[in-house]
Order: sequence, then structure tokens, then C-alpha cells
Amino acid sequence: QRPETEAIDLVEGFPARCVLVVEDDTESREAVELALLRCGCALRVQTAQNADQALRLVEQGFVPDLILTDLRLGTPMDGLGLIRALRDRLG
Repeated sequence: QRPETEAIDLVEGFPARCVLVVEDDTESREAVELALLRCGCALRVQTAQNADQALRLVEQGFVPDLILTDLRLGTPMDGLGLIRALRDRLG
């Protein structure tokens, strides 16, 4: 078993230690979370059902190394709008 402080490099030189998954479909969101954790690609996965939840997580201090988002979130802010808002907040 791999130590908790180590992650598999998805792309050489980029360990995705913290991943934010934003998906409005519950089954898809849970499947992505489980896949990331099972394969050891992430040490911590936070999930959000919509852009508002994702922004709240970041405002509460979660800083993702990687963001996986659906483009159509079923809310006024789509995935591209979310990425723009997160970029503004995270730099």
C-alpha cells in the first residue's frame, strides 16, 4: 500500500494531490471520485454538485491541484464560467 503522502503522477512531474470534481449527475460524480481514489491518482477528492458549491469549497480554503468539471452543470454558471471564477479566486 502506498504511503498517504505520495500520489501517482498522472502527467510526469504533476502529482494531483487534491482534486475538485464538479458534476451535477450524482452517479457520475461518485464514479469519478471513486476512480481517482482507487487508482491512487489523488490523495484528497472534494466533490460539488454545482458551481456554487465548488466556489464555497474554495472560499473555505480548499485549493485543488486539478479541477474536473462538467461543462453543463444545470445551473446559471456552466463549467467554463466556473473555471473563470476559480481562476480569479485562486490566481
